[in-house]
Amino acid sequence: MSISATPSPHAFRQELLQKGVAAAQQGNAAQARFLLRQVTLQDPACELAHLWLAKVVLTPDEMLACLARVLELNPKNEVASKAYAAQLVRRGAECAKAEKKPEARRYFAEALRWEPHSAIAWLWAAGVADDPYDAVRCLKRTLDLDPGNERAIKGLAAYCDVYGRFACPICETLHAEEPVRCTRCGATISLADPTAFDSRPACNAAIVEENLVRLESRSELDRLGLGLAYLNLGKVSNGLRCLKLLAAPADTDPVLRDRIRALVARKTAGGTTTTIRSNITRQTLMASG
Repeated sequence: MSISATPSPHAFRQELLQKGVAAAQQGNAAQARFLLRQVTLQDPACELAHLWLAKVVLTPDEMLACLARVLELNPKNEVASKAYAAQLVRRGAECAKAEKKPEARRYFAEALRWEPHSAIAWLWAAGVADDPYDAVRCLKRTLDLDPGNERAIKGLAAYCDVYGRFACPICETLHAEEPVRCTRCGATISLADPTAFDSRPACNAAIVEENLVRLESRSELDRLGLGLAYLNLGKVSNGLRCLKLLAAPADTDPVLRDRIRALVARKTAGGTTTTIRSNITRQTLMASG
């Protein structure tokens, strides 16, 4: 007489998980919820059970809780991060429509933390921004991700009509015309005078450095902003490298290209002069010794 072996707790949980996933795939949400909840009770760290449970729970709050648990267990789970961000955007949109702007901003900020390439999240964030700078920044991010987005195009045009059409390449603050220095970040942003960078410009370093992180993450799109940010922070070699890359393509604006070349030539000549003076000083000291 043979006695069947009792399945191990792990094997039993795996069986419940497989049956729960199958029920969800077959559209039997009630059965799936029951089975998957049994798995999460027995093994709270089962990432897959929480992920599938998010698909069959009854309320948006439960879905958010399940997805949050998945991301707590595995922050790199792309399926969960996209779904979580989408739910947060929906919540934020509901708050925005109800004129609960501070709450909406929190939802959109959290959504963008998990899904920074969500054009719809950036667009909604622009609509509840508490100052024009943030609104313009969000609209620009929307258009970076979705260049044909009509709402973002119209929104940005409206801000430009009021605040000006020249945006600081570093912090994106709008100005009526190209200034020598940005009124917000204080950075020197005009390349018209190559002597402006003979010494490190006075700027609001905290704002420039904050934007530098964003600019470095999208260096191929913002070479002008990145180059100017480096120059204003005294990182001359990095700044010149970015600007030279910007000037290289044949379709670069010829005025901008000439200004970059003049700045590079001046900086190169300045460096050469400094080296020569240093060598002369060294030779003089050696001779006098």
